[in-house]
Amino acid sequence: MKPTTHQRQIVHTTLPCVEVRASPGSGKTTTLIQRVKHLMRNGTPASQILVLSFAKNSVDEFRNRLQRSLKQKGNSGKKSLPQKKSAVGNELPTTQTTHAFALSLVTRAGGCGGGVPTSTESLVLLKEALRRCRKDASDRKLWVKLNKSERRERLRLVRELLKDSRRLKQLLKALSFAQASKQKLSDVMTSRKFSAGLATYAPIALAVQKRFARAKKAAGKLDFGDMLEKAVDVLDGGAEIPYTHVLVDEFQDGSAAQNLLLASLVKRGCQLMAFGDPEQAIYGFSGSSYTPLDQVVDDVVVMPLPESHRLHRQTAELAMAVAGKSTQKIVTMRDGVKPALVTSGGPIERAHVVVRDIQQLLEQGVDASSIAVLARTNSTLKTVEQSLLALDINSARKGIARDLQHVQRVLRLVSLVDRHERIQAAIDPDAVAHAFRKVKLTAKQDWKSRARSLQKAASSSSLEGRYKECRDIYLKVLGGVRSNKDVRDGLNFWGAKCRDYSNGLEMLRATKQEKPVVQTMTIHKAKGGEWDHVFVVGVADGELPIFHAKSETALAEERRLLYVAVTRARNAVRLYYAPMPHAQSYKKSKELSSLLQPANVQRTLTQVQG
Repeated sequence: MKPTTHQRQIVHTTLPCVEVRASPGSGKTTTLIQRVKHLMRNGTPASQILVLSFAKNSVDEFRNRLQRSLKQKGNSGKKSLPQKKSAVGNELPTTQTTHAFALSLVTRAGGCGGGVPTSTESLVLLKEALRRCRKDASDRKLWVKLNKSERRERLRLVRELLKDSRRLKQLLKALSFAQASKQKLSDVMTSRKFSAGLATYAPIALAVQKRFARAKKAAGKLDFGDMLEKAVDVLDGGAEIPYTHVLVDEFQDGSAAQNLLLASLVKRGCQLMAFGDPEQAIYGFSGSSYTPLDQVVDDVVVMPLPESHRLHRQTAELAMAVAGKSTQKIVTMRDGVKPALVTSGGPIERAHVVVRDIQQLLEQGVDASSIAVLARTNSTLKTVEQSLLALDINSARKGIARDLQHVQRVLRLVSLVDRHERIQAAIDPDAVAHAFRKVKLTAKQDWKSRARSLQKAASSSSLEGRYKECRDIYLKVLGGVRSNKDVRDGLNFWGAKCRDYSNGLEMLRATKQEKPVVQTMTIHKAKGGEWDHVFVVGVADGELPIFHAKSETALAEERRLLYVAVTRARNAVRLYYAPMPHAQSYKKSKELSSLLQPANVQRTLTQVQG
């Protein structure tokens, strides 16, 4: 595709610090790649170019696309760049996550001997910090200016926390959030996000934080927040860096701590170009928040990338109406179908309508893999997935490996039960063991006992009944019915399909027939993807925005989530609303999402009764 005027200006600019504000589907990654190639063509060695992103999958995708682009031929028929060989192959710029780059700086400076702590190790170190608080307070080395009753109260809080594993895990998240956002831990603990569980413990926050840092240092451990802080110290201390140009992808996903690292690189003389879309900043739960680059470093020029090759005019109008006045205008080159708001009477009816609409597309010859079902939460997706499967329309949840091996092993057990019932022969224990031959077992198994349990499953006359019996036996072998939630949920997901088959062997064969599947995922998982048809399920108040989003900041992020969902679509967007009960909040989400109620948003939608 021929580069746009905006893309050419960005690729060829000589400005030292630039923030590129890109519309959805505007060719952001392509432009970033062309910028890298332009720098290399004009004499900048690959070794002096650093490309950063805030997620590993973004880094991997960029690296793969850059490698492919460097091998492609241009319009002249010549290779786009000379392939300079080095000892390790073709030279490429360094491409890393921000944390990986920070860790490399700290490691070269000799500051990370013990590596990154696991969640279990972090919990152990936090408990160690609390015990140190308890000892220091008892030895009058901590809180010495407080009176006796105040010191006794803080000691009580320390002891209480030590006994509460749930709150300890929550405190670890608060510590991470505080580091990323560069906020005081006590402020984070009393914020709406954490106050329900941690506000009571805010008086001991500073003491715990200091001792937790010491415990990590003593163990030689650096967590992700420490990496960024230490890396800034290393850069400010004058450590040598080989880079003259730094390019940042998905800049809107950065945190205050990551922005400080970028500022330090600029201070060291690096030219900086950051690509992002402020309306796609959706990771506030981790401490990330979009900050304009000109608030991080001086002399920044903003360059727009407004032309969307993905969206048509009608979808772009909905996206801009949802985003509000703050967003830049999305420029599009084609017309399409007006987005639809589909209303149903309840969640079950809504799922049926979604499946009906998907089925109609499939009957028209639309590839299943070009259809995506998005929702704010996984629980909203489950009803739709089960309804799809009931009509023999397979789906795959992004972010969850729906491992058919577990289903197939259960169906092999069902086949053994079917054979036993048919010929009235005992089930061979060796045959049962063979079904588990590739499973890593946690304990030695009595296969004779398992075979006898399977024979009892033959008393169930239906395939669904036998499947459930064999499922439970399979889960027990794996360590218990409650021990592996993902496997259990995956097996339960296939239970309803038993009604479509006469026996286990027939169903087993059906699971081995690969075919395109409808993609289902949360909106967070959908970011970065695009599909021809996007179905956004669950747009009632309480679902999106989610019921616990109360603050202005939280509601703004919910708005950006809806924006991300809408802008995944190349051809059509359908939003599905139904009033529904919400188990956690004990409320019924009766109203249409407040994000869709404004008149300017309503004008962009076609109303459909499901």
